[in-house]
Amino acid sequence: MHNIHREAAIRDVADTPDIKVITGVRRSGKSKLIEALAQTLLDNQPDANIIHINYNLTDFEDIMDYQSLEAYVEGHFVPGRQNYLLIDEVQMCATFEKAINSLQARERSSISKCRTAFPTSRHSSAKCPPYLRYGTHIRR
Repeated sequence: MHNIHREAAIRDVADTPDIKVITGVRRSGKSKLIEALAQTLLDNQPDANIIHINYNLTDFEDIMDYQSLEAYVEGHFVPGRQNYLLIDEVQMCATFEKAINSLQARERSSISKCRTAFPTSRHSSAKCPPYLRYGTHIRR
């Protein structure tokens, strides 16, 4: 598969301080955008701690509720370093909002999620249209 470079989308998502939501239709490249974001963060901040959860993988079947999600993030949090939490298909975790709100209230990490909707008031959003030849579209 050919990856489209979405530097503007990555920059806009990475440079916001609160929760980031990447939305888009199925198979539009949201997961690839999260992977590119993780790589960009590591390229720019080699000592950053990336906590990447992809609920499409069976590796994360044991953290399908908010308590387990929060415990997993706490267990992978590294004090003194910039921590980033990237979650793909977060809606698969029951009542994930509780964990996200708790982590954010404790200022535990910069949080990004890849899903189709996220009902909260403190987030920025990047739409991820299907891969287009002419670039990326960002809405806030």
